[in-house]
Amino acid sequence: SLVLIVLADQLGRSVGDMYEGAFVPGLVLTALYAGYVFIVSMLKPDAAPALPPEARSLRGWKLAWRVCTSLLPPLILIFLVLGTIFLGIATPTEGGAMGAAGALILAIMNRRLNWSLLRQGMDTTAKLSAFVIFILIGSTVFGLVFRGVDGDLWVEHLLTSLPGGQLGFLI
Repeated sequence: SLVLIVLADQLGRSVGDMYEGAFVPGLVLTALYAGYVFIVSMLKPDAAPALPPEARSLRGWKLAWRVCTSLLPPLILIFLVLGTIFLGIATPTEGGAMGAAGALILAIMNRRLNWSLLRQGMDTTAKLSAFVIFILIGSTVFGLVFRGVDGDLWVEHLLTSLPGGQLGFLI
């Protein structure tokens, strides 16, 4: 996500467009990872052992209730952030605010919100914001210097003069 935001800034594109463009490749990667785990677990069952019987005590409606109460809140939170951006309801900044508000509501509902958790969240947010700002400053300075010494023309000439034409370029 952070890379997409930085890339959107450098390319002058919408962050929502960048997320939409990364959606299908992300699903493909997820399917490939799941397929890999499935194949490895079939070929080497010891690599992915099942839970011991004493850990598998929930069955029926209790298991369904546990899955819903564990799975739905994070999915709703993901929708609050990405869904509102994709649907055009919110900008990326507003989507982030929706996610922060949703996370606070979930913490209150689970009775886990306290001052130390709130302070930890604010510290992490400040650090992440500083990281992003320094990445943007560094990439802007690099881009200015790179273009100042005609680095973009050098790279273009290097790639267009590869032997083999378009096929050589692809190889």
